Amino acid sequence: MAVEDYESGIKKNPYFKARIIVSLCLSLCATYSFGANEKRTKPGYIPIGPFDLFPMLDIRQGYDDNIFRNDLNKKPSWVTLIRPGFQFALERALNRYALSYGMQSTIFWDSPPDNFVDHLLRGDTHIELNRRNRFDFNAQLLYSHYQRGTYFSQGNLINAINEPDQFHTYELGGRYSFGAETARGQITLDVNYLDLQFDNHLERTRVRNRQDLTLSPSFFARIFPKTSLLAQFEYVQIDYPDAAGTLVDASGDKMRYLVGATWQQTAKTTGIVKVGYLQMNFDDPRQKSFSDFTWEADIKWRPLSYSSIVLQAVRNVFPTQGFGNSIVVQSYGVDWEHEWGYHFATQAGVNWRDYDNKGSRRKDEMLTTGLELRYRLRSWLNFGLSYSYSDLQSTQSTFDFQRNVVMFSIFTNPSAKRYLQNIY
Repeated sequence: MAVEDYESGIKKNPYFKARIIVSLCLSLCATYSFGANEKRTKPGYIPIGPFDLFPMLDIRQGYDDNIFRNDLNKKPSWVTLIRPGFQFALERALNRYALSYGMQSTIFWDSPPDNFVDHLLRGDTHIELNRRNRFDFNAQLLYSHYQRGTYFSQGNLINAINEPDQFHTYELGGRYSFGAETARGQITLDVNYLDLQFDNHLERTRVRNRQDLTLSPSFFARIFPKTSLLAQFEYVQIDYPDAAGTLVDASGDKMRYLVGATWQQTAKTTGIVKVGYLQMNFDDPRQKSFSDFTWEADIKWRPLSYSSIVLQAVRNVFPTQGFGNSIVVQSYGVDWEHEWGYHFATQAGVNWRDYDNKGSRRKDEMLTTGLELRYRLRSWLNFGLSYSYSDLQSTQSTFDFQRNVVMFSIFTNPSAKRYLQNIY
């Protein structure tokens, strides 16, 4: 069956075989690089002149019993995921410059039209002019897709399209920080611009092209050596330039007012907690503006040097996924990672989310849980076996689904694996 699916994939996509060969070559190069570097003082890095090269690799093979995330259109498939990548970094005193590239090749052996290759190129810069003035800049280019059954192709729409929705994004961001690390007060200003453009199914997706401009100043007041109070304002201008005059135009402004605290290594914990109030205003008077409470919490507790527990909670509003004018997400999660020695480690987590599609009658609740077992053969070679379960219940039952995914993985190291997951 696997051989037949492979031949079918080559016939339906002439680049299918090429992407497999390129991915495997990059993977072999990355594996060799990690092996050559195993005994160096900076594990995972390879010095190349003044630069550090950080190769990354994550290969997964598994089974997904509901790739379209819909019980009425349930389709299982074997899945292969290949994520090679690298980062070049240059450090000069307190300044750092980095260029990263990641590729994600996804192969559905029982659904070749859903095969895809994502590409991401990113640059990051950290500059410290002096002890009081610091700058961070980043630029990112992403060519990616929304898998069929997600975002704007949920439900029965997957039967009307024969490939995923494809898009690309340009993103520019920066942060200016004023105040020494040990100062009683610090000020930061975050600026970010995102331009999302769809590349296919334009008769349906063109109105979802979006441009976001985010401005967020914050003030930190140190009350203890490693604990600070904070006040933050966040302004996001959301523009759908190709939806003007249509019923789906959700252009508008989001404002959040937050207060909270942040601390580091106090009683073995590191965390940040923010609570506040948000307002969502739309340019189109036919869209109903609203206000709500908002909060964020990210707390990491290390009861032991080899064990950590992360607690997360979020309530915020995000751009619509095709139902109503926006979506309020309330999420609570806990993740436990434990090392049982040098070779064995486990990671377990559970997350509950509530989705409220404003301007629509649809509301969802979703439970996700998972467990991963990891075996470290070398510092540069790890194996993993994971299981995840998802259950979504909607007020519109046509979107209900349950999903089970089992994966076997080979990856360079856990930090590289997390990095590749986070950049997409």
